[in-house]
Amino acid sequence: MRTRLVLLAAGAALVLMLAGAGFADGMLFPTAEMPRQPFSVKYHRVTVTIDNQIAKTHVDQAFVNDTDRALEGTYIFPVPEGARVRDFTMYEGDKPLKGELLTKEEAVRIYEDIVRRQRDPGLLEYVGRDTVRARVFPIPAKGEKRFTVDYAEVVSREGNLCKYLYPLSIERFSARPLEDVTISIRVKSQVPIKNIYSPSHEVSVQQVSDHEAEVSYEASQIKPATDLVLYYALSEDDIGLTLLSYKERTGQGYWMLLASPQAPRKDEVVAKDVVFVLDRTGSMQGDKIEQAKGALQHCLKSLHSRDRFDVIAFNESPNSVGDKLMPASAANVKKALGFVQGLSARGGTNIDKALSSGLSLLDGADRPRYIVFLTDGLPTVGETNVETILTRVEKQNEARARLFVFGVGYDVNVHFLDKLAQQNQGVSEYVRPQEDIEGKVSAFYAKVAHPVLTDVSLELDGAKLKAGETYPREPYPDMFAGSQAIFVGTYEGSGAATAILSGRRARANGGARKQRYVLKARLASNDTEYDFIPVLWASRRIGHLLDEARLHKDKELIDEIVALSKEFGIMTEFTAFLVTEPGVAGDVARERASTALDDASSRVSGPWGVGQTQNAARLKTTAAPQATGGGRGGYGGFADSYGAAAPAKPSGAAGRAGSNQAFVDAEGRVQAIAGVQNVGRQTFYQQGKQWVDQRARPKMATVNIQRFSEAHFQLARASAEARRYLALADNVTFVMNNQAVVVGDSGKTRLTAAELKTILGST
Repeated sequence: MRTRLVLLAAGAALVLMLAGAGFADGMLFPTAEMPRQPFSVKYHRVTVTIDNQIAKTHVDQAFVNDTDRALEGTYIFPVPEGARVRDFTMYEGDKPLKGELLTKEEAVRIYEDIVRRQRDPGLLEYVGRDTVRARVFPIPAKGEKRFTVDYAEVVSREGNLCKYLYPLSIERFSARPLEDVTISIRVKSQVPIKNIYSPSHEVSVQQVSDHEAEVSYEASQIKPATDLVLYYALSEDDIGLTLLSYKERTGQGYWMLLASPQAPRKDEVVAKDVVFVLDRTGSMQGDKIEQAKGALQHCLKSLHSRDRFDVIAFNESPNSVGDKLMPASAANVKKALGFVQGLSARGGTNIDKALSSGLSLLDGADRPRYIVFLTDGLPTVGETNVETILTRVEKQNEARARLFVFGVGYDVNVHFLDKLAQQNQGVSEYVRPQEDIEGKVSAFYAKVAHPVLTDVSLELDGAKLKAGETYPREPYPDMFAGSQAIFVGTYEGSGAATAILSGRRARANGGARKQRYVLKARLASNDTEYDFIPVLWASRRIGHLLDEARLHKDKELIDEIVALSKEFGIMTEFTAFLVTEPGVAGDVARERASTALDDASSRVSGPWGVGQTQNAARLKTTAAPQATGGGRGGYGGFADSYGAAAPAKPSGAAGRAGSNQAFVDAEGRVQAIAGVQNVGRQTFYQQGKQWVDQRARPKMATVNIQRFSEAHFQLARASAEARRYLALADNVTFVMNNQAVVVGDSGKTRLTAAELKTILGST
């Protein structure tokens, strides 16, 4: 089974989002009370065309009756606000049968009836929308039913940012994981597209041209638990900038800056210097060396004619193609390819001398300078003290080259390689034993092959603002063609803000010029629409703190990691215990996290060492703090690379809420984290059968409501915010208007107008 989203965009800024006002896929429900949902989705195919902000959507779905008897069902399809249904068809064999369109008032009764019968509140999220309904009978035992829906709507636009909404979450009601989902969207516009971004799913983005892009999402064996959110903006600038902010009326503000460069003209390609340093020691024998050679050959073929390069292969001593950097002419590339093809693996590992040889080739030329270093072992020949090697490399790197490190396998010192990259403005990547070296290195190099803006700096200023922690930390990474930079930070105050992105951009006749890109915007004083920004900021800060704590083991760092994990629901391999014991005392939590980190930090190689650095890197670089899918186990791509996902999720409605987090454990296995969920900015922990808002406090004023009573539905009808919390589970505790609302087995069955107003406050 595969889940796939493909977005073909040729303009018009787009957002795929459900923040309480979108629409949903259709779903088939039994008309009679049954112990479980008997229908599952066989396939779900969506085709969307957007032309001058007019979106036309075609949905094609098929459902399977998983039981051994014929059943009656009700198909419902919540319609987007402002959309006009053009056609709805149910197929009885080859014969089409029409459905009916219900107003939002009529639809409320349908939703509430299904919620009562299914004992599952998830549908409450869709209260307040027009709905297409069809009564379906018979649905044969093990048989199928097919539905199609066509509707049109105007895509909204605010400034340079527009949005189109398409959630997937109603598919979670399917009896089994989805067999096939394909969503294809084509958008046309004359304005260049910039800043394509999804905070909800780890999507693959390919910018075909300035006016066309492709975004894809694939997963398998999952029930979508979150709605897919995808943004992109329009801009004529060389580098498009988009600034978004989140701030509650009181409290800290959070901002996010998206920056994506326009594809450079052929005469604007930045010439770069690249030195490839390849480990050819005995431990690389077999598939390792052949894959590494393939990766290196791919990189060589990707060089631009203006680039300069050399290749160094090393064991006890280094051996290079040339004695200095060579122009990437056809003849020199051919020579280097032949050199690589003739390499064999043998001998010991002299990392110190290999890196020294590579750095000696680089000078202070007015161009980006990179070293791509690939090794599978520890230093065994020459200087073997890693601290000494680090000091020597940092001192010798006068050219300020960025060092990209690839550690192959588990027999590497990850602390050494991480610091090697960190101290030299680069990044470290790791190739696990079951991964393909050639594929991973080639994919990485494709991203960095065409630098557009180098020596990047960022300023965010405003007369009434005080900027706080910004991630990534300086020095900022270079920006490459087809890439996108994401900066997040905090602020106090509100009002006018100026973002200035600076760097060195290629000149048409060679060299580079200093370039500034300025965006004037406003940072909100009370706007909670972009509620993913705080979670994204916290994720990146935790990743940074984990790196710092592994190196320095500072008590205050541990305290902050624990506090951020509890508040934002971002679990790590050192704080996952907070899920099962969310009320654990601060001192105990700190001690547990500190002990676990001390133990882990003592193992600088092996699966645990590699896992730690990749867990932290994932938090530091994630673009989708609440991402789901992306791998066989549905944990953001972890399962594809690292194998089995571990703990089972809770059953029932709470199980439907599921988990969207995972980490790699000491044995290199994926551990899925159940029992924690984010609903927008807020974090919920599972305590027994109750899901509890982390803001709830013991002495807080409390209102108890009996689940599935009239009071339950009164609250759902009255507040979109309450609907989001109520849809999480049938037993849930959430905070509104500084009081805890407890929905459970007992409590009020009906609310007076005054009681309802007290709960809702000014919302």
